[in-house]
Amino acid sequence: MSAMSAMSAMSAMSAMSAMSAMSAMSAMSAMSAMSAMSAMSAVDIALWDLKGKREKLPLWKMAG
Repeated sequence: MSAMSAMSAMSAMSAMSAMSAMSAMSAMSAMSAMSAMSAMSAVDIALWDLKGKREKLPLWKMAG
């Protein structure tokens, strides 16, 4: 299963599940650790942004 198909099957609200899946996939691929962390960071930021838009809250308020 590709990372893209695994991610598209997940809800934007399940950020922890997405990070776990991406971590497992990056360990099995030839992707360097730095590239994997960069990709995971970008997806994490996008998921938090989607959650904020869904809840109509700015990220700084969600962070506390």
